[in-house]
Amino acid sequence: MYEIKAVVDTTQKSSKFVTTFINNFIPVDTVIGKSFLEDKTPLFFKALRENDSIALNGYRFINFEPKHLDSLVHYVTKFDFNDSQKKIQSHLIQQMGKLKSNRVVPFFTTFYEDSYNNSSAQTKILQAVAAKANEASVKTLLDLMSKDLPLVSNSYEINTIFKPYLDSLPLAKQLFPKILEYSAIEEYKAPIFSILARLQLHSHIKVGAYKKYKKQILNDAKIQLKRHLGKDKVNGISGVFGSRNFTYNTLEDYTILLFPFRKEKEVQWFYTKLLLSNDAAVKTTYVALLARSNSSIPNGILDSLAAKPASRKLLFDKLKVAKKLQVFPKDYYTQESLGESLIYLRNKYNRNKYTVDFINQKDLMYKGTNYVGYYYKFTQKTSYDETEKIYLIVYPKSNEIGVQPFYQNKGRNFEDVYSQDEVIDMVTEEFILKDRKRAAVYRPNAYNTQFGYYNY
Repeated sequence: MYEIKAVVDTTQKSSKFVTTFINNFIPVDTVIGKSFLEDKTPLFFKALRENDSIALNGYRFINFEPKHLDSLVHYVTKFDFNDSQKKIQSHLIQQMGKLKSNRVVPFFTTFYEDSYNNSSAQTKILQAVAAKANEASVKTLLDLMSKDLPLVSNSYEINTIFKPYLDSLPLAKQLFPKILEYSAIEEYKAPIFSILARLQLHSHIKVGAYKKYKKQILNDAKIQLKRHLGKDKVNGISGVFGSRNFTYNTLEDYTILLFPFRKEKEVQWFYTKLLLSNDAAVKTTYVALLARSNSSIPNGILDSLAAKPASRKLLFDKLKVAKKLQVFPKDYYTQESLGESLIYLRNKYNRNKYTVDFINQKDLMYKGTNYVGYYYKFTQKTSYDETEKIYLIVYPKSNEIGVQPFYQNKGRNFEDVYSQDEVIDMVTEEFILKDRKRAAVYRPNAYNTQFGYYNY
């Protein structure tokens, strides 16, 4: 495909030369290489056999269809992949799982059993099966796991098997209680108990389904807590009351799973020691569980969690899900305070000391809708420099506290040549122009050089 352009004066007609050239231009060869619509899989398999680097660099771009199933089966089972090509075999297995063919599952079942010494292939098969995310996939997954369990050192690979079920609790419920048989295996413990904790939290499963595993859960919880306190973690960031990402906070999961047994002596001991933790995720989850069950909340813990910006928003969100916002401390029940906490959460991996100060609030208009902007100054001092930023968080104009922000910037750095008010104007304009990708924020005193804008 060709495109020819010419620079012309739009106030006048194009010159005869330009018009003639464009109207009569014919490529010497209209076909260079193969048509982009032509099936490239034979070329890919040929390159794979010849150990051509193009196969290694381009395997992700091949579109496989059911008609390629025989070739996929052949190469997955018969081809001798060298070390650099192992990831291609894994990719082919995943692509087979996406094909709509009743031959795929029988092949996976046979190949899974034949791959006892290839845990990587077995793991990819389980991932491909689970990715279907339907009732049939649950049955197939449990059947395959009952025959053999792949053990790989990369926990991400095991977690990927269970990821589709984290987004569908009714489907995840069908994994239990059968899958608990594998919960004692270290590689599978975290994802299994994380799914179980979600099910328990949202009342998708009865306590009786895992009651016989209580002793195992309690013992593991005590060990996790001991390690946790030893490491003195200060920034817990995940949270199952709200959204939960792909990582697992095992101690938080145990906090949820043991809660129905909280009146038992050994479990009471665990929760007493849990209060020694500095993990915001764990403590806010425990408090939310207590509030939801109308249980007594230890004195001072609500005020303590709300007073700390790093835990304030976590506490608010979990109490909101639990429908117990009435116990959230009133002194921090403001959009301003929750916005400050959001900035701390944005900097959750920042181990330097910093402060966040609210500096201004403005009514804003965007595409005919009213919003309110909250401006914060971020200051971080280290032994070698000082960093200052302006953060802007924009909410819909509403009387409701704690609504989702409409917009958050990433923090604009201060520069010596600009005042605080000028940087506030910049981040405001940045918001107004947020959907105009080619628009640039006006910067006073900036000038253009051959290297771009000064101080940009």
